[in-house]
Amino acid sequence: MKMYTLLKKDLLLAGDYFWLSPACAVGVPVFLSAQNLPRFSSIYVLLTGVSLSCYFLFSSIFAMEDKYKGNLYLMVIPYKKRNMVEAKYLLAVLIYLFTLICCQVMSFTKIQGIALAKYKLTFSDAAIVFFIISMAWGICFPLYYRSSYGKIKAVLFAGMLIAPTCVLTGLNRLAKLDMIHGTMTIRPVPAVILILFSMMILRVSIEISCCFLKKRNF
Repeated sequence: MKMYTLLKKDLLLAGDYFWLSPACAVGVPVFLSAQNLPRFSSIYVLLTGVSLSCYFLFSSIFAMEDKYKGNLYLMVIPYKKRNMVEAKYLLAVLIYLFTLICCQVMSFTKIQGIALAKYKLTFSDAAIVFFIISMAWGICFPLYYRSSYGKIKAVLFAGMLIAPTCVLTGLNRLAKLDMIHGTMTIRPVPAVILILFSMMILRVSIEISCCFLKKRNF
């Protein structure tokens, strides 16, 4: 119940910008899938949708929390600091799952015989994107709790929007893996391991964020 209340609080703080998040989850995959040249991979489509959805939502939430001292006021009510932090990470994971479901549903939805999203996502795609986006969250959230949105605005933009694409570009140059236009498939067992490792990254990031929040002077 507490987690539901904290999630509701975050969504209310986002205000009208909340609708940009689901709009990106639906609109970005449709737009990128409609491009014939270049043809983007399902990994890139999902990653871009999640990145944009997270950025618009959390940038709004962080800005409003800074403006109205949301974290400070929450200190005086019976919520553990850990619950406040975990709610942010849970919301991020829910955005990822929502975008994943939207992409998959649209790949089966056809208008005049043409699918809204051309590429069906695989378990491998989902695992790879979850790993990349978990690294972005794992860096951005602790930085927010360490400082303030005003001071990390540029970092948040770079971490949630630019960095994920740079990871795919770097893999292309370093390992000759074109994950922006091509496909990459990993077996089910390594994919599960990758997801578990991503969850470990988020767990460590949560602990760091909690530590920063406890020491932060508002």
